[in-house]
Amino acid sequence: MKIIIIFGIFIHFFVYFSIADEEFVHPGLLHTNEDFERIKNKIELKEEPWLSAWKQFNTSRFARPNYSPRPQKIIYRGIGFPQNYITLCQDIAAAYCAAINWKITGNTSYADKSVEIMNAWSSTLTSIQGNNDIALAGGIYGCHFANVGEIMRSYKGWKAEDFNKFKGMMVNIFFNAGWGRILGNQPTSGSKRFYYSNWDLAQIGMAIAVGVLTDNREMFNEAIRVYKSDWYWGASSQFIYYLHPGYFGQTQEAGRDQGHNTLSIGLGGILCEMAWNQDVDLYGWDNNRFLAGAEYTAKVNYNFNGSGFADVPYITYANYYGDGVVQTMLGPGKGNNRPIWSLIYNHYENRMGISAPWSKKYAIAMRPEIGSGNINGGNGGSYDFLGFGTLLYQQDTISESCYPEGLTARVNGTKVDLNWWGPVYAINYSIQRSTTINGRFKTIKKKIGTQILTYTDSPGNGTFYYRVLTNGSTCAASNIAKAFIGTKLYFSLSFKNVSNGSLPIDLSENKFSIKLLNGASVGVGIKRKQTALSLNGNMQYAELENNLLSELSDYSIATWYSRI
Repeated sequence: MKIIIIFGIFIHFFVYFSIADEEFVHPGLLHTNEDFERIKNKIELKEEPWLSAWKQFNTSRFARPNYSPRPQKIIYRGIGFPQNYITLCQDIAAAYCAAINWKITGNTSYADKSVEIMNAWSSTLTSIQGNNDIALAGGIYGCHFANVGEIMRSYKGWKAEDFNKFKGMMVNIFFNAGWGRILGNQPTSGSKRFYYSNWDLAQIGMAIAVGVLTDNREMFNEAIRVYKSDWYWGASSQFIYYLHPGYFGQTQEAGRDQGHNTLSIGLGGILCEMAWNQDVDLYGWDNNRFLAGAEYTAKVNYNFNGSGFADVPYITYANYYGDGVVQTMLGPGKGNNRPIWSLIYNHYENRMGISAPWSKKYAIAMRPEIGSGNINGGNGGSYDFLGFGTLLYQQDTISESCYPEGLTARVNGTKVDLNWWGPVYAINYSIQRSTTINGRFKTIKKKIGTQILTYTDSPGNGTFYYRVLTNGSTCAASNIAKAFIGTKLYFSLSFKNVSNGSLPIDLSENKFSIKLLNGASVGVGIKRKQTALSLNGNMQYAELENNLLSELSDYSIATWYSRI
């Protein structure tokens, strides 16, 4: 047996957290009762764009009151199998349209139709089979079906035993078809990184949806944990792979093709919205990282009214799928138009007041957003989203939004790269700098435009503090961001005077913490009077703080090790 003793650090980032064990909001997935009241009110007042979107909704072939379900005993998805999953997709679309119609009109015949479809499937379906694509079927369609059940759970005409049977189907068939294959009990030697982001995102959204539907807090919490971790392809930091200047977030699938790229963004928006309605903010997680990916993807694909495709930056991406793929440029299929943008635009601009110009352009260009099965001739991809975003997610325009936020200052050699999020109504920005956090801030740049929110400063060596203001100084300033130019010790893991059972400490001024996991311990070093990190087993590692390197763009790591 080989024992590896490391003097220094082995970095493997995870993040763990807990959510208070409290009751779920019902209905509380993609739609709440407050949402339905807003929609009903807008239609009654004949306000646009809701009225036109409502008329378009009722032209859907799945909004027919006489729709007949076609439940199957086994659903197949995957090449080489008798694929029949479109039947499931169509019945879910019809059940969803009926549920929406009931909540808006109050007509119980629509409620009965939705319940009829759900009962037919929960009484018939026994399994989902096929190749690895069954995980997508379980994830995407499981999330959709759970949303239907969540809307209808308050309908008195749905018998308790039938509702329980439906919930059992969602857990035993849909959840088990997806979660375990991608995120569950997989071997640890890289298999959790086998798929692209859309696979994991589908599972995360499904687990959130089924967790809320069945009041399973553990399932819900695990889905949130996975999204906030750094380990899975669907985790925020893997899904939004790289942040370019101005917070344009290059996505993991941008170099694959735009169909899968927009699929990932749409799935991300769905899971963020469902979590939001349970008071968990994934939209804002990691300084609005999801918005960075959405804006990048919208800019890549937007091409309406002869605008042409905009140029976007791209860095080489190495993917570990199969034997490994290195993607050096944007993937094909620009102009992939999915009904996903109204949800994203309305959250950031009209709820939060954060400018999302490319998502907004897309949402407006696609009004009214169509529903499931109504694009691309009704092929499989046309059922990836329930749709009707203009009707269901459009909010009143926010009345005011004034100050920038999310300012970061990242040192790159002798320069400081500043990036921030802008408010909706900003006209221009000013940058201010100080040498002390409570000192006098001096304006170093005025009238920065609103297209790309970034600025690079070259202040010389020292410690500097920055803030951003919009439209002169009439609004509050952004948060203050700190930058240090020069060379200093950022992190130093010391094992001196550390015995087994205690933890090494960070000698730098930052005082980062460390955890030893899976049996990692403090042992004897090369010199018998020294101590060191001892790794003697599978997946033993030292876990450092998740944001340890978040403010660094240029750094060196030194470590010493010995094999025994």
